[in-house]
Amino acid sequence: MGAALARLDPARYHAYALDLRGAGESDKPSSGYSIEQYAEDVFQFCRALSLRNLVYVGHSMGGLIGIQMALSHRELLRGLVLVDPAPADRQELTPEQQRALDVVTSQLTTNRDVALAWYQLALHRPLPQDLFDTLLEAGMSVSAAHARDSMRSILSNTLGERLAGISTPALLIGGDRDAIVPLETMLATRRRIPGCGLHVFHRVGHSPPA
Repeated sequence: MGAALARLDPARYHAYALDLRGAGESDKPSSGYSIEQYAEDVFQFCRALSLRNLVYVGHSMGGLIGIQMALSHRELLRGLVLVDPAPADRQELTPEQQRALDVVTSQLTTNRDVALAWYQLALHRPLPQDLFDTLLEAGMSVSAAHARDSMRSILSNTLGERLAGISTPALLIGGDRDAIVPLETMLATRRRIPGCGLHVFHRVGHSPPA
């Protein structure tokens, strides 16, 4: 992320990359790992630094956080960029699927083989090994509560019911080979956001920034 931010012209852009609670260098409390709370954390960060007139860029779950920001704190935003956003509708899983997912999320921070398979799924083409190792290390360093409860919040969210209420100018960016969030799902999200733009990267998976 630091390398990407370094490419921005500092005379034109002032960018911030936030570690969500439970991830990176942020605190790891026992609770609060929901889309609503993450959006509130971002809002409090912006308020503490008196930031306004922002363009919010969010990838995957970060896209849902951006949608929540656009609905709850639209006064802060002048633009919204959703990069391969997670589904904005509740995902119904069979009991077997839910048990399998619970097993995976419970091991993401402790089992390197499980984490390796999970993060490889996000890529259509392999990354340079040093970059992938950095991604894997960051992913395994999140708290167990972050890994478990974030996924539950993604699956249970009902933000799709409110997408028509977004008034912030928005752009959706997706990879056409996304194995985690199908392009059709992202397009369904985009159609319900008034005036939302679209850019699709070809032969790209769930992580266009990579």
